[in-house]
Amino acid sequence: MGRPIQRLSTTEVIRAKSEAPTLHADGGGLYLRTCGNSKSFLFRYARNGKTHDIGLGPFPEIDLATARERAFEFRKMLARGVDPFQNRATIVPRTDAPLPIPAILTAPKGKTFADAYRGYLEGHDKDWSRVHWRQWTTSLQRFAMPSLGAMPVAEITTADVAECLRPIWKSKAETASRVRGRIEQCLDYAKAMGWRTGENAAAWKGNLDHVLGNGRKTVEHHESVPVEAIPGFYARSRKLNTTTARALQLLTLTATRTGDVRGADWAEINLQKKLWTISAARMKGGREHVVPLSDAAIKLLKSMSPATSGLVFVGERNGGMIGANQLNKLMATLDVNGAVPHGLRASFRSWCAENEIPRELAEMCLAHEVGNVVERSYQKSSLVEQRRAIMQRWADYCAG
Repeated sequence: MGRPIQRLSTTEVIRAKSEAPTLHADGGGLYLRTCGNSKSFLFRYARNGKTHDIGLGPFPEIDLATARERAFEFRKMLARGVDPFQNRATIVPRTDAPLPIPAILTAPKGKTFADAYRGYLEGHDKDWSRVHWRQWTTSLQRFAMPSLGAMPVAEITTADVAECLRPIWKSKAETASRVRGRIEQCLDYAKAMGWRTGENAAAWKGNLDHVLGNGRKTVEHHESVPVEAIPGFYARSRKLNTTTARALQLLTLTATRTGDVRGADWAEINLQKKLWTISAARMKGGREHVVPLSDAAIKLLKSMSPATSGLVFVGERNGGMIGANQLNKLMATLDVNGAVPHGLRASFRSWCAENEIPRELAEMCLAHEVGNVVERSYQKSSLVEQRRAIMQRWADYCAG
């Protein structure tokens, strides 16, 4: 009698978690792999005396039904005598690493973009949080690898990068911008390794900006909470004992973006130094942002059972990142007349103006670029201590 398949339920997948890397069998070679807050599916099979694991993708981006369909296709390949290992772009080796580097089949001639991608990742495997690693690899696996992965990295042109990005440039503008920046970093790595020469084909200014254009919709002005209403709004949010409410409170205190807070990882936060360092790859502008944490922010974080890594705000339903819509819905219940979470940044900026905070410091608190290229090249310091004083004053104002 064969082993049963489809043993897992969607509820079991959502609830599954483990401290150490653990495999949960669904049957037919399909497994759910858990480690901390991360979850992904893989297909395991044996051929010629060797065991192979093929990564199917992270959950919830890949749901249980999709993972089963992919595993079924691999079983059909095996039945026909075809080795799935040789017909799959993303191979996850058996490892206990928190998030393994996807191995990608490369073209036989020279170094490929896939080689540059892997090399760049290997240099950052200890620097990045689990969430950041998953976001970085998932975006490139989905949007860059299908067209660029097997190309000789020395031959990739601006036209190739533009062709890769064009399908999502307008429909997924934010994602496309991040993917472009990550491709640029991989090509920089390739140049440093001597695998290619010349200008970076994924550079924006004076290059892709002429080919793709802005691609973004008209700037949307988010409704903000009036400065005078901030203390009352913040007090109402503190009465709610939910993960989403605490995320909204940190968003208010730090004036960061919703995506920064939703993806916040304990590995980014230094409670002793009162700093939250958001990596360049997670930032909208592609530059690292150091957030000085006020006493209120530190108190909030310490009340949440700090860990060394993993999401700070874990979704109460799916065990992953909380949804942006959850923040929107919560804020709508707090009597803010249509204001949205992102509008809290505008509230902070208005408060800065009313309190005569120097424009440059206020913009730096919001992770905006300050000055022209020459001025920024001379401004090496992120002025953390000056910004710390501002964020403490803002937190004191929020607390009433």
